[in-house]
Amino acid sequence: RNVLRNFGVPEDEINKLSRWKVIDLVRTISTEAAKSGGAVDVNSLMFARGTRFSQMEAQEKYKEDCQRVFELQNKVLSSSEVLSTDEESSDSGGESEDELGRNLESLLSSKKTAIDLSHEQEEAERQDLRRLLME
Repeated sequence: RNVLRNFGVPEDEINKLSRWKVIDLVRTISTEAAKSGGAVDVNSLMFARGTRFSQMEAQEKYKEDCQRVFELQNKVLSSSEVLSTDEESSDSGGESEDELGRNLESLLSSKKTAIDLSHEQEEAERQDLRRLLME
């Protein structure tokens, strides 16, 4: 009701309205004021419905985002840094392709699950470590 008074609605008209009619009127008046860009106090803007940004603000934000992406792409493309790809092979795994092939063939022929092979590998590593500790 105070918000309606701030908008200049007569007191006798406010008293005739039910609670929900007051709420509807507050929303309607604040939405119209926000759309027209009139001098609206910040507290009454929270009652406004509809889009939060004007068409012009949305277009400006879009332009800024496009410019940011464009500049980032230019920076990456103009960089002299060599970028690696997934197609390049690396021997950091420690196993050659032949060894990986043999392991895969043995896995397929032995009917063992990956968990079984993992347990066997862990057991072999444990035995190696035990042997090293005993020396």
